[in-house]
Amino acid sequence: MSMLGIMTYGYDKGSGEAIQVGLSEAMNTDIALIGASKKVNVRVGQILEDGPNASIFEDADPKIIILLGFDDEQVKILLKNFPRDDRPIFCGLTMENIKWTLSDLIEHLLEEKVYWDSQKK
Repeated sequence: MSMLGIMTYGYDKGSGEAIQVGLSEAMNTDIALIGASKKVNVRVGQILEDGPNASIFEDADPKIIILLGFDDEQVKILLKNFPRDDRPIFCGLTMENIKWTLSDLIEHLLEEKVYWDSQKK
């Protein structure tokens, strides 16, 4: 099994670590944590290369969790175990969005959220 991880945006350090611990317990495996707050002008791939030791955490909106290395079954487990009342925007890492700046990814995710929210009405 490959290493799983999450990249968070908009979470303070305590909240990010609580999510990491909860997911690690639900998945029964270690989950790496990278905090990407205040890195909006940095490419997603560079944030990943910098790794957990360069993490920055800050409470902000929107709240986003980028899933790193999760397969479909693991995503189902994550969604089942994540509280419904305070869900962030989830996304997976792709060959395309790894090249984007974090601000471009956030903008894209917010546009998608507006679209999908309008479909629910």
